[in-house]
Amino acid sequence: MKRVSPRILLGAAGAVMVASAQTYSMANYKPQPGLQAQISDKILTLTWDGEKNDELRMRLGVDRGMPLVREIAVRQKSGVWNTLAANLRPEFHVVSGLRRMTDQQLQPLKALGIKITPEIVGQDRWDAFWDAPLRVPGSEAAHHGATPPAEGIADQPGLPRKPGEIGRAAASFDVQSCSVITDGQRLEVWFAGVQLGIFSGGLQYTIYKGSNLIRQEIAARTGERAAAYKYDAGVKGMTIASGSRVVWRDTANLWQDGEFGGGINGSPVILQAANRIVVAEGKGGSIAVFPPVHNFFWAREIDYNLGYNWYRKDSESSFSIGIRQPEAEIDPADAGRGPEDRRQNFALRSARPGTLQRMPIYGSVATGVEETGSSLGEASRD
Repeated sequence: MKRVSPRILLGAAGAVMVASAQTYSMANYKPQPGLQAQISDKILTLTWDGEKNDELRMRLGVDRGMPLVREIAVRQKSGVWNTLAANLRPEFHVVSGLRRMTDQQLQPLKALGIKITPEIVGQDRWDAFWDAPLRVPGSEAAHHGATPPAEGIADQPGLPRKPGEIGRAAASFDVQSCSVITDGQRLEVWFAGVQLGIFSGGLQYTIYKGSNLIRQEIAARTGERAAAYKYDAGVKGMTIASGSRVVWRDTANLWQDGEFGGGINGSPVILQAANRIVVAEGKGGSIAVFPPVHNFFWAREIDYNLGYNWYRKDSESSFSIGIRQPEAEIDPADAGRGPEDRRQNFALRSARPGTLQRMPIYGSVATGVEETGSSLGEASRD
């Protein structure tokens, strides 16, 4: 069976949009062979050497404050450029809650006679294992005395948790400037002016000389004193054309696919994909999107595939694809566990005030048709 190599096709070319006024800074850009950036008519063009004699090109711009991937193209060295993508929009969502210190952390301090102050809580709350900030009402009996104290302590509110503690937001963009930075053999493109719920920061694209990888991420900070969060990320605006479909391996490592002949999706279709990789196939190329390998998850006891990929048919002509962090464990009864264990340690990510939080999604660019399991598919088995 033949399939398109599971790398990245971000969509077919679309109509050119008029860019709003913005400024570019190239002060920290250093040109080098195989890793170039240039600006023309308010479009930033990146070209770099990829894998297997590939050369890649990505064009970035801004339309009314929204950063856009104007084009992604690839060719063999000195060959004809093959445009794989145009006018794509980044998509990010965040869910945030209140981080609490747990009894598991408090008990040893109390045994030592240490007075529990707001400063102590503020210092140690970030290492909680049994906290579950999205668990509302969250007033169940403590599991082995490890959940946050029901009565509250110092300036930390008690249980039950309240719905008002949870915030949900999609990223909003008001980009007026762009910076290009050379960091060794990679280029970082920074668009300042992003708000994502409690977070403020920017959108960054990173490319790597010698690799077909592209990293898209929001990097942002919050001033909230006790924030925990999860995020979803993706790209929007991929074209539905003849032959378009999404492909993934299920948890039995068997290929599955979905076509776009049905209705428009009101919400994302969640995929329990092996290795957290989903591929979008199109004429002449493909897309695979996946999360960072080692730092996508917080501490968990139960290792179930909760569905870390998604796709969504947005219209009869376009779809989106991406990654996600779920909001809870699956029903523990499915694994023969008692109800007292339900979601007890779904702790989310910690966001210390002022620290830079990175929320990335990866893709990898390629064209052509190759045998199933080649390249990224084979590497993901390791």
